[in-house]
This record gives sequence, C-alpha cells and structure tokens, in this order.
Amino acid sequence: MDFRQLRRRWVWATCLLLPAFVGTSSLNAQQVQGMLFDEVSAAPIEGAIVSLKTMDGDDIVQVLTDLTGRFKLDAPGPGRFLVSVFADGYLSLEPEAVDLAEDAAPSLLLSLRAEADVGEEAAGDAPLYRLEGFTVEGEAVPRRLQPFYERMQSSTGGNFLTREDMEQAGTMPLAEALDRVPGTKVRRTYGPYFSLTVRGCEPAIYVDGHPEFVPGRLSAAPSDALTVQAGSIAAVEVYPSPATIPAEFARFNALCVVAIWSQR
Repeated sequence: MDFRQLRRRWVWATCLLLPAFVGTSSLNAQQVQGMLFDEVSAAPIEGAIVSLKTMDGDDIVQVLTDLTGRFKLDAPGPGRFLVSVFADGYLSLEPEAVDLAEDAAPSLLLSLRAEADVGEEAAGDAPLYRLEGFTVEGEAVPRRLQPFYERMQSSTGGNFLTREDMEQAGTMPLAEALDRVPGTKVRRTYGPYFSLTVRGCEPAIYVDGHPEFVPGRLSAAPSDALTVQAGSIAAVEVYPSPATIPAEFARFNALCVVAIWSQR
C-alpha cells in the first residue's frame, strides 16, 4: 500500500469497502462480524477467505476480508456453525465451532501467522485465543493494542494508522506521517519540533494511553511526541471532533485527540 494513500476509516466509507457476500442472506439472519490481522505486524489482512460452514463442513457463505481486514458473515438463523479462515501465505485456521443465539451478532478479532514467520515452530503449536466466549486457533494481536483495533472497527469518525502504515513511513518524523492524514496540518516550529492541528483544532495527545499534552491543561510541549521516528510507532488514532472521541480519551473534554501507541 502506498503510504500516501492512508486509509480513512469512517463508518460510511467502510460500508462502501465491504466485499460482496457469496450466497444468500436475509434481514433477520444471524450475523458474525470481525477483523483479521497479521500476528506479527498487526496489519489488517485483506482478501482472506472467511467461511461459515455447517457442522458437517458444507459451505453456507464465504466472504473476502476488505482492506481493513473486516468481514461479515450472515447465517441462515440461530444454531451451531463452523468458521474457518484462509489467506494466501498464512497458516490456516482450523474450522472452529460457533454457537449463535437468537439475534446474536458476535464480533471476532482473529490473527494469522505468516508462513515466513513460523521458523522452527510447528503450525500445530499455536496457542488458542479466546474472545467473547469463542475459541479461535492462532495468537491474538498484542493485548494492549486490542482496544485500538476494536475502536478501528466500530469508530464513527476516527482515522487509524496501523503498524504497517508506520513501517512504510520509515524514519520520517511521526509529524510528517500524520501530515498525510485527512484534516491534519503539521507545521515545523524550530529545530526538530512541530506543531499539529486537526481541522484547525489543537489536539490533546496521548502516548500509550497516558495524556502527554492537553491544550491549556498540561504544560509539556506536544511536539516532543511528534519528533520520534514513525517506524517506531505501532499505531495512531486521530479523532477530529468531540463527537468522535471515545470515552478512553474524553477525560479532559478536548475538542480533538491524537492517540499514539509505541512498539514497546
């Protein structure tokens, strides 16, 4: 992916990006949705095949994950089904049983290990990852980043940069990488330092979940967090207005927020 074409993950845009379903569905069908990531890079896996099967292994519906790794599966009704995932170049997940209750819409976070990253570890040695009552073979994304991906999946107006985006930005300052996010504007102040605005708003800046700068409240210079190399960052969230800011970053009543996650 060209880093200059950063993905803007608004809900309305996501709806346009969702792939067509293979098979039939109904308005009252039970639905399983989720996201699929690379276990090592935590980058979304696009174009993977996610299948919903009968307990006998017959396909009911198959979908392709979109460029953000998202998928939705419509079941014909409540019951017990198998969910399987396949992506070229990755170890496959064995079909896993999923129980769907009436009007249930479970959300899964899944990760696959690239074949090139396996090394000497046998495919069958992968531990189990449990989420919301479901058991899926394979390792989860790093625990501290799971809320990031959950917010990326459900956000109504944030912009999200993954580790893949940051690695493509390489050694450039984080500020220059953020300058490519829609609505942000970065200005070099002096030396290696920068100022940042989001749609004209000076944002509160969080690093690894802790506030580093809040306009009018915390005195630390915001540019300190913007001078690090983008490649050393695991993920970034940008929220351009109060209505888009999740509860985790709303404690100071900021008008906009930038949340930075390191690779520690």
